[in-house]
Amino acid sequence: MEVPDTPPKEVHRVKAVYPLIARKNRWRDLVIVRVLVDENGRPIQAKVLRSKYKPLGDAAVKAAMRSTFRPARHQDVPVKSWITLTYQFKP
Repeated sequence: MEVPDTPPKEVHRVKAVYPLIARKNRWRDLVIVRVLVDENGRPIQAKVLRSKYKPLGDAAVKAAMRSTFRPARHQDVPVKSWITLTYQFKP
């Protein structure tokens, strides 16, 4: 994968759904998700880097995969690249 001159950027972030189990238990968490954005700005892979609770990590990944991005560029050509997103969950 080429090292981009310009990193990917968020165009529209989909808000993560706060899971019912998390609301009932009043879980708080800052979830960090790493997203692979393709040459067209679409997320093609996402993984949780940090989360205390699996349901919150899963919700963040779902939201990240529905978000849209401007792709990274290398020498003015769109390339695949990773971007890191954070999702704050609190009751």
